[in-house]
Amino acid sequence: MAKVGLYFETQRIITPQFGNWPMTIIRLMADAEFQLSDGSLTEPAEAILDTGAPMSVLPRQLWQMLDAEIHIPEATLSGISRRKVCQIRCAIGTVRGCLVDSEGNRTRLYNFPAFLAKTNRVPLIIGFAKLLEKFKTCFEYEADEAWIEER
Repeated sequence: MAKVGLYFETQRIITPQFGNWPMTIIRLMADAEFQLSDGSLTEPAEAILDTGAPMSVLPRQLWQMLDAEIHIPEATLSGISRRKVCQIRCAIGTVRGCLVDSEGNRTRLYNFPAFLAKTNRVPLIIGFAKLLEKFKTCFEYEADEAWIEER
């Protein structure tokens, strides 16, 4: 069973958008590699690990290099707001990848569904479907400890 380290990204922001009230933004992060068309893997890419995301999200510049299987070529991705102006054009497909850490630990390669954004203006997000559901996920921000473990 592979145990792969995760990490936190913490940012403190003060913005008029929130009445200049100081906020701390904490993200759980992972490094991911994806399988290219020739079978090799990309360099590790920093990804937001989002256990609340139903599927992963890949920016255009990344997924176009991959051996992605497209299931639905024209779709849209939206978040909290369903307004048309807030929707992101995408394809829906399957990609193959793994999670890695700086110590050289890695998971097996998995096939998982993803929203394949038709823009680069989206972050790389690792979602729950067919990938995170395979792992035991443990994190404690105060102790600065986070990892996933294959079952």
